[in-house]
Amino acid sequence: MLYKIQISNFQSHENTSLDLHSGVNVICGRTDGGKSAILRAVRWAIENRPQGEEFRSWWGGDTTVRLITTDGIEATRGKSKSSNWYDLDDNEKKALHFEAFGSSVPNQITETLKMSDVNFQWQHDRAFLLSESAPEVARRLNKVARIEDIDAATTRGEAEKRAANAAAEVGRQAIADLQVELSSLPDLKPAEELLAKLEAADESLRTSTYAINMLAGLRDRTEQLTNELAELPDAAKLIDVCAKLQDRASSLSDLQFSVDGLTELLTLIENARSRAESLSRTADLDVTILSAVVEKIGIASADLMTLESLVESYDEVASSLTNKEEELTALVRTWEELAPDACPLCGKPGFADSLECPRHDAGANPSGHPSLGRKRCAGAVSEHYEPS
Repeated sequence: MLYKIQISNFQSHENTSLDLHSGVNVICGRTDGGKSAILRAVRWAIENRPQGEEFRSWWGGDTTVRLITTDGIEATRGKSKSSNWYDLDDNEKKALHFEAFGSSVPNQITETLKMSDVNFQWQHDRAFLLSESAPEVARRLNKVARIEDIDAATTRGEAEKRAANAAAEVGRQAIADLQVELSSLPDLKPAEELLAKLEAADESLRTSTYAINMLAGLRDRTEQLTNELAELPDAAKLIDVCAKLQDRASSLSDLQFSVDGLTELLTLIENARSRAESLSRTADLDVTILSAVVEKIGIASADLMTLESLVESYDEVASSLTNKEEELTALVRTWEELAPDACPLCGKPGFADSLECPRHDAGANPSGHPSLGRKRCAGAVSEHYEPS
């Protein structure tokens, strides 16, 4: 049952929405107000009629009619300048979109809405069923009750039944023909027993043939070995040779064991060699470091020797200095004993204490007597002055 009708751009309806109620719904309005256009819009959505573009509003826009049922199912018929479509949304399954359906209506739309031309009664139509003939009434009732589908199914079932009966009759006739042919044949029981014996004999023959082929192969191999033995030397020598070969095989097994041991030993030697090479590289690095250290030690030793030599020279110089100081002390005592108490030039006392005249500095002549240059004698006893 329809619950709501929404119409857009269909004839005079630009955007119309109608909420329907259960029971009878009456649409009232002035003449040419669009009452019949609502029925045409619903019929267009349900039956895809009318065709063409005449029902579309002159102001343009997509023309759509949406029918909403009480079950919440929405079926929308739409048309634009470039497309023509149906949309179906039942709120439970995936929404469906239909295009390129021609003048028909998609089956999903028809099965969902369950409406057809029987549901429409136009203003100038005669009374529904009352003014129609009996066959037309029967046709409409059959359509409402879907008796046409029942008739079609019955007709199809009758056709299949007739085809099955015909096939069964053909089968029965074939069975009868075979029975007649069988009755004309002699007793088949001895032949069946003979056939069983033949099948058993054939199986035994195949088994015997296989065994014979195996024996023939063994015979040929025996003859080949006999011929080969005839070409070999004495059998006793051959046995000895076999025994030696077995001993040799045992020796080879022991040798293989020894080889395995040697292989393990070689592996250990190779690992040791790799370790030695690694240690050698490490030793080379250590030798390089040691060489540098030895070189620095040599330099330090040379510096130490130089230092020792300097210490010895220092000791010698210190000893010589001590001797010179002792000599100087002796000379000072000798001077003090021999030097006069007054300056020989000016006669000022204190000359012997200061070893020089305080009035006679180099280049100075404060007393006015001739310029003298102070000159110490090379001797160790006295000092005298001479004119410069």
